[in-house]
Order: sequence, then C-alpha cells, then structure tokens
Amino acid sequence: MSSLSNAEGRQPHHSRRVAFFGGSFDPPHLGHLAVARAAQAALALDTVLFAPVGAQPLKPQGSTASFAHRVAMTRLAIAADPAFALSLADAPNTSGQPNFTLDTLLALRAELPPASALFCLMGADSFASFRRWHRAAEIPFVAPLIVAARPGERLDSLEPSLPNGLTIAFHPELDPSPTKGLRPIKLSRYILRNPDGELAPLYLLPSLAIDISASEIRAQIAQNAEGKAGERDFLPASVSAYIRAHDLYRDLPRPWRGSTITPGEFPHRMTNDTKQQTRILVQAASAVCEDKKGVDTRILELDPIDAGLSDFFLVTSATNDRQAIAIADEIEHRLKKDYGAFPNSVEGRRKGDWILLDYVDFVVHVFLAERRAFYDIERLRKSARPLTPAEFDAELKTELAQKTLAARQKASAKPAAAKTKPSIVKTKSTPKVKKSVKKSAPAKPALKAKKTAVPPKAAAKKAVRKAVARKPASGKAIARKPAAKNAPAKKSIQKKPVVKKTAPMKPAAKKPARKRS
Repeated sequence: MSSLSNAEGRQPHHSRRVAFFGGSFDPPHLGHLAVARAAQAALALDTVLFAPVGAQPLKPQGSTASFAHRVAMTRLAIAADPAFALSLADAPNTSGQPNFTLDTLLALRAELPPASALFCLMGADSFASFRRWHRAAEIPFVAPLIVAARPGERLDSLEPSLPNGLTIAFHPELDPSPTKGLRPIKLSRYILRNPDGELAPLYLLPSLAIDISASEIRAQIAQNAEGKAGERDFLPASVSAYIRAHDLYRDLPRPWRGSTITPGEFPHRMTNDTKQQTRILVQAASAVCEDKKGVDTRILELDPIDAGLSDFFLVTSATNDRQAIAIADEIEHRLKKDYGAFPNSVEGRRKGDWILLDYVDFVVHVFLAERRAFYDIERLRKSARPLTPAEFDAELKTELAQKTLAARQKASAKPAAAKTKPSIVKTKSTPKVKKSVKKSAPAKPALKAKKTAVPPKAAAKKAVRKAVARKPASGKAIARKPAAKNAPAKKSIQKKPVVKKTAPMKPAAKKPARKRS
C-alpha cells in the first residue's frame, strides 16, 4: 500500500518541501506541535507528515496506548493546522517486525516527485539515541535531519549522538528558502560527511523553551483521579477530552506509573522485585553513556554489607566538562522521559569535572579522566563486583528470561490443579456425617416427654378439687365450712399430700348408725 496515499489532510504528492515527523505520539502534546510549526516556519515546509509508529525497535516495552488510539489523538491534535497531515506510513507491519525509519523514508522518497525535498524531523530526545537506529548513517542522505534543540545545545553536544563514520562541521549559511509572511527563525546549519565523501545538511532548530515529556503527562493523568492535571497546559483540548472519554493512562503499572522518586517523597520507594527494576534503570543509564561516547563505562554491583541504600554505581568518563554535562543531562532526561525516574539529588553540574546523580538505589558518577584517576572509586569499593555494560545486559536478559519461564510454569500449573480438585471433593465423607446426625436426632423427643410427665401447678390444683368434690358412698357430699370473713387465710394441709400422691382416694368407711333414744 502506498505510504503517501494514506496521508490525511494536505496531500504531499504535489508539495515541494515535505518533512516526515515520526514518533510514538503517546499522547501527542503541544511540544510536538511547536516543533512542527518551528520547522515549517524556518524551512518553508509545505507539509509536515505526523506518522505514529507501530512498533519501535528501541522501545521493546511498546507504547501505552494502542496504535488506533494514538492515530485518533494525532488526528485531533493536528486538525486545526492545514499544513499538517496524518500519515500511516509507519503503521504496524503485518509481519510483526518493528518499523525502521530508513525503510519508511525510502518508500516516501520513491513516491514524491524528483524535484521535491524530503526532510526527517525529530526532537532532541530522539536524536540523542540516533546512533543506535537501524542503518542510521544512511538516513541523513535520504532525508536531511531537522533537530529541535534543547536549551544551550551546541556542536560538541551533537557529536556523541552521531553514528560511527559521520563527521559534523558548522556551516554559517542558512537555508535559502525563507518563509514569506512569517517572522524569521534563527536556524543553525551543519554539514555531515560520510566516509565516501558525501555531504548532507543537518538543521538545528533554536530552543523552544518547551520541556514537555509524554511520560510525565501519562504519569500525571494516572495519579490524578479527575484526569485534568497536565492536560490543561500540555495537551490540546481535543486530545485531553479524548483521553477522558476513553479512560486512557489510568491503570499504568509501576515503575512506569508516575515517578520512582518524586521531590519531597521518601526516596527508598521501589516495590515488587526492587533490584530487577533498578537493573533496568541502570541499563538505560549505561546505554546513554554509550550513546554519548562515554569512556571506560563500568557498573559496580555493591556489596550489601557496606553499600548502604545503593545497589549499584555507574561510573563513566568524559573528555571535557561539556561532554560530562551532556552525558549527565541526557541520563536525567532519558530516565525521566522513559521511566518517570527522578534523581534524588544532582551535584557538581556547574563545574562538570565530577557530576553525581543520586537515584538512591543506584548512583551515577560522570568524571573527567583526571578526576576519576584521583578518586579511584573502583579501588575504594574493593568488595564491589565490576561489570561492563555488555556483561550487565547479558545478566539482566538471563534474569528476565528466568522470571518469564517461572511465570509461565506457574500459569500452566493452575489448570492442572483445577482438574484434580473434583477428585478431592469426592473423597470427602460428608454424607456419612449427615447420616450419623440423623440417627442421634430421636434422642431429643425423649427429653421432651420426660418434662411433660410432670403436671403443671394448674393441673395439680384441678385434680385436688375433683378429689375433694367426689361423693361418698352414702350419697351425701362432704360439706365444707364457710371461711370466716375476717379470718386470716390458712394454708391447706390436705393439698400437700394430695399433690404428692396422685393415686385415687379410697372411699370413706361406713360408720354405724346411732340409735335414737
């Protein structure tokens, strides 16, 4: 499928000057728009193609939002500018392979008219890892680079990011195509040279004084229940509304959610496999040292007995103070952007001869060569285990592979346990227990019968009255004497033996009749 035919908005087929602006756009923010507008104004660009990438080789963890969500947010972000267009040239490959910028640029170059100019626009954070890109030395000669500078960016800070074989030199002339009707933007121009002697321009945009990180925005959204923090200042209103409507970036897992260290928070904060998370951050910091051409980079795994809070020291050397500052700044920026990790403290940045970044779980030391030799940290930490970045990476990969294998084994063991569970239930003797309970139940009515055999008081009184009122054999009833009105009530003596003896009373014996005189 054609790369340019997938572009929305202004079609670049007839454009003379086109810039390809690739990235995660997770989410697209005002910094992306500012960089694109500055490049358009400085180089008289007809079209800027915003191309969300499907899968980046240098970001194995992938993007937080799906490709469809990122495309939708990018479409909303650029809708107000007619010079911006959405491109699906970097959509996910059907083969599952990552997207390489060189392949995309070659496809775009083939579709544009021969007289058109194609540029590759990127931010300063992307250029910092440029030397690690796939066939990076060929990209500037397919599409000249336009790089958004950071405050104080200079030539010596650009050199460490260039791939091997390329040299850079300053060129005083600006691009000969100024933008009509717009305020001129000061633009620095450099010349890149490859081993074959070919030349390619590199344009450095001035500092835009906009320090916006997509990872910070995601962290603020995740930590704020209402989802408004950071959106009002850093995101277009349409993108902010889309994020709230689709509930994006709410359930970010740690350590990517928020910062591992936030200012004012107690620094020893990592949870869930702390040392492995620390290893990932140390690996990222050592990659920055390699990108910025640090010398003799070493990782010291400290002995827990005398290490205090820290587990690792990362030590590297710079040839001058500017390079040392550039290495320290890039480490801080990369860990902040990709992992949300902030240093607890930074020391020595002003002099640049020894810069210390304290992340508590690990400490970064950036030395000048003479300072490193003088302090000799490796000798002071004799109990530490020294590792090269390559050895450290290999150990981390092995550890992650073992953890993944253990998780898979645990997941496969759960279905087996579920299958054996019914057999355990069958062996239970619950029916027998119920039967035994039923057999012993008839004992309760016997107790009730025993209690009812004793007549209540009312029944006893009734029996006594019947016995007293029974007629004698002579046919005359025994008359009771009427009780005196004022006489005190006397207890019946006859009732007591009658209550005890429940047997029927015998008839009274016949008395002989008296003779009348």
